[in-house]
Amino acid sequence: GGGGRGGGGGRGGGRGGGGWGGGGGGRVGGGGGGGGGGGGVWEPGKVVTLPHPRKSKPDWERRTAAYGSSWLPNPYAWPVDQYEDDRPGATASYSRPSSTLPSREYGIWWTDGAGTILVDGLFTDKPLFGRVVNLHGEEQATLPVDRNKLQRYDGQLVHDRSVKAIDELVNCPGLLSPGWLHDMYMDDHQLAETITTRAAQRNISWKIHNWTLGVGRTGFFPPDLLFLPAVAGTRPWPEMHHDTVAALMLLLVPEPVARWRLRALHQDLPAEGVPTAGPFDLFLLSEFGSKGSAAWADRLIQAGRFYAEVRDEQQDISGSPSSEHAIFPWRSPAKPVSPQDVVTAMVHTRMSADHIARRLRDLGYDVPSLGSLAAATADDVPLLVVTTSVGEKTERLDPVRETSNSLMYATGTHPGHVLPPGSMVPLAHLQAQEYPAWAARRLRELGYTLPDRLPAVGPLPASDQAAARALLRHPRYPAPSDGCEVTTGQVLYVAARTSQDPQVVADQLTRLGFSVPTSVTYPVLAQWHRSVVREEQTHEEFYFPQPDLRDPEVRMACTDFELPIVGAPNFGRIRVTRSYDTAPSTAHSRISTLIIEEIANRSFLTHSWTKIRSAARSAHTPDTSLSRFLTSIRPLRQGATPHHIRLTELTSAAIVLNRPFRELAAAANRLGLHHDAEDWWPPEESEG
Repeated sequence: GGGGRGGGGGRGGGRGGGGWGGGGGGRVGGGGGGGGGGGGVWEPGKVVTLPHPRKSKPDWERRTAAYGSSWLPNPYAWPVDQYEDDRPGATASYSRPSSTLPSREYGIWWTDGAGTILVDGLFTDKPLFGRVVNLHGEEQATLPVDRNKLQRYDGQLVHDRSVKAIDELVNCPGLLSPGWLHDMYMDDHQLAETITTRAAQRNISWKIHNWTLGVGRTGFFPPDLLFLPAVAGTRPWPEMHHDTVAALMLLLVPEPVARWRLRALHQDLPAEGVPTAGPFDLFLLSEFGSKGSAAWADRLIQAGRFYAEVRDEQQDISGSPSSEHAIFPWRSPAKPVSPQDVVTAMVHTRMSADHIARRLRDLGYDVPSLGSLAAATADDVPLLVVTTSVGEKTERLDPVRETSNSLMYATGTHPGHVLPPGSMVPLAHLQAQEYPAWAARRLRELGYTLPDRLPAVGPLPASDQAAARALLRHPRYPAPSDGCEVTTGQVLYVAARTSQDPQVVADQLTRLGFSVPTSVTYPVLAQWHRSVVREEQTHEEFYFPQPDLRDPEVRMACTDFELPIVGAPNFGRIRVTRSYDTAPSTAHSRISTLIIEEIANRSFLTHSWTKIRSAARSAHTPDTSLSRFLTSIRPLRQGATPHHIRLTELTSAAIVLNRPFRELAAAANRLGLHHDAEDWWPPEESEG
């Protein structure tokens, strides 16, 4: 075998050095399949793995980072790299599996690492995580002549068969883990959500560090790793800089989320009314533009890495002045969840609008009534996406996964990209649909207002849809609100985007029901016209062309297209700070100075206070500085007005002092500090 996907020789040969091994010959595996550096081979009827189990890395291998910090793996992030193949020359996305679990569903095996799609027993270049699926016949999958690359396959069938085989997975001890589920979420988040639901119904348990958790109670929520040491009051790892970063990151968690997770993780509290967490929850609890679990893991690791690599006086959890890539964009509980936010979440999760609204209400957020929009389902998502950059991105993605995952990864999707609920539907949006009349009828049912000039019944040619999508990209469309009126600049803009003659486009738009200026002689479009529209970026009503605005040809093109140029920059590319990058509010930036000082004075634990105060003073969030708070606040004195402290402040203090949250909550009660956990435990027990 050659160690690659499909091994070295023969018709089954594939990528070298990757996750799966194989032998020479046509059907991968066979006699020589156990030889190369690969991990699993295919024999008729079964998947065979390497005889030795995966070697586990040591939990805590101490190394020294810059400026004396201990460079250790971040224990507050899921072990997302545990399935990666770190062998020299490895090219597969995941490591070879060391064990597999056959299911009663024909042609599917669960694995503890890499998987793939087989076609009639032949390996392909299509990686999957956590499962091997064997497809049969041209209706299920198509291979080229060399039979080592997958041209097409039925992705929905792969998903459906995986769902049918979940029972074997959740009944197998040791295979399902939070790290495994995290990687499955990255591969198929709908499947990961279903697996979590089934595991919760079976109430299986899994182990995280030294803690055993029941999935039925806690579910899957990556930030739990911040809360678990605070709940337990101890850490199964040596003291490190990650503890300081975790204490600071906890201060950014919204109060409803902290209340939910603390009640879920304290096993001695009633479980009634505590929703079980699922993989999609972290996405719903973040502002649009985030990718949920993936963004959380990346930003937490980046924050710890940055904190370890800079000098003490520069230590910060931001990693950059804007904190765009380090601080997680939690959804603010102070702001009601708008119908437009719900539609945006539908684009990413493929959940129904009513399900999203009910879930966010269960998690403590204010979601007003959606009205007619509550009836919207995942099938309505294509009708609700306005900005065609999402649609064009989807067309370049794997078409077989379009029903579940594609829109999740559409670049930059935010509420400016969806049709505002209850608004007037621009005519171009209807004409961009394959069946405009059906789209108009469905949007009316969902509470939208339709233009007077409704589209004709029947499907539209692809060229007409392309013209409508190009018109939607113009920053000043629609004007007026129904979008039936088209300006000369917009005609030129569509012509440049579709590479057609402007008069042809004018006739085309007229036929589609738009009012186009008459008696107009359109100029001949030059190459720089097409260059501008090819490089453009639109953000709501602002237009920022990437070519140098000092170029007179570029400015002339913008004038011809009637594009608003914001400012006159002295450089070629304008960097735009996205308005939907939300920074944590000032209230979330407080650290529990009062409670920590008073607890330290009562000799609970004193050695950590100096360190955390110094670290917190230098840390900041985009809109405020922790040092400003720390230098202005004074310790609570006898007879002073009682203060209200947040659960996140208590939890952060528990991390700092390495004491249980319950103990700190009782201490806060004795100090007269009010908090939401005052009545969680009986006074005689909580103060004991």
